[in-house]
Amino acid sequence: MRSMRSMRSMRAMTGKSLITALTVVLALGVVGGISAQTEQPAPAADVSGAEIEQFAQALQGIQGAQEEIQQDMQRIVGGSSLGEERFGEIHDSVNTTGDVPGDASEGEVESYSAIVQELSAVQQDLQMQMASIVEEQGLDVERFNAIVMAIQQDEQLWERVQGSMN
Repeated sequence: MRSMRSMRSMRAMTGKSLITALTVVLALGVVGGISAQTEQPAPAADVSGAEIEQFAQALQGIQGAQEEIQQDMQRIVGGSSLGEERFGEIHDSVNTTGDVPGDASEGEVESYSAIVQELSAVQQDLQMQMASIVEEQGLDVERFNAIVMAIQQDEQLWERVQGSMN
């Protein structure tokens, strides 16, 4: 599962929260589930001012969607019979050993599986929302992904995006 920390305010967006938003975009397999490995980064010189504006607006929209989804994820886990702490313990075990801990009851395993399925559906919903947000800003998903890749390699391009968000 992705980090369930909630970012509080889009108005108070800082460089750190922008990086977090971009990180979540990448962690979710880049918008629309397109493999980042097949994308060629957009050279910074090839990213127009209009595209930077579109990208920045899309990124802000994605951050808003992220905040909502993260709250949903926290509600799902926190409201479950496992609670956040036990879910985290089981999930850490699954991620490190490939199996649930030996002390997990059958009921806990069933609850864990149900939560994971629900969280997966929430993540799929977020991917669809992100693609819609990108397209609403006038970029296609492939171009957005190429700009994401370019930003990872070009700090000046990232600074231009941040500048357009202020």
